[in-house]
Amino acid sequence: MKRKKYWTACIDVIAHKRNIASHVAEPTDALAVPYGQSVINRSDVKTCLSDLLGGLACEAVVLIMLDSSNHVIGGARLAVGVSTACYITPKQIFCAALLCGATSIILAHNHPGGAQFASEPDWEITNAVYKAGVALSIALLDHVIVTENATISLRESPRWPR
Repeated sequence: MKRKKYWTACIDVIAHKRNIASHVAEPTDALAVPYGQSVINRSDVKTCLSDLLGGLACEAVVLIMLDSSNHVIGGARLAVGVSTACYITPKQIFCAALLCGATSIILAHNHPGGAQFASEPDWEITNAVYKAGVALSIALLDHVIVTENATISLRESPRWPR
């Protein structure tokens, strides 16, 4: 099976067995970084997500799933919210990551209003996902906020969980 089709196959298995695929994630081939390409720095992530999240009028959360060599093995749009918020839980995030066999993840969402800073809820979900990732041995490499004019890496902040 080709890697590009792996995530879709995972969703198909869930849909067939439990009929809950739409509750887990919407697979997306809209990621600009091809499956198998390395994602190493914020520039790679920006390239990958700007077109997908940059022009939306509502907040959306996207997950990039990586293997042990930081090669993209899957991508999913996990949630779409309203213009000022999007609700997501670590359970939704790691359900997708576990199904894809990811060893690390990059979480991303947009700020349609253009705010170039992380809100308190952004930090709360980052901390929760980081802790859950430690327990599951799936590293949260970064949480990225995409705006029309900027890409902000929460990992570069002193508040990043340690």
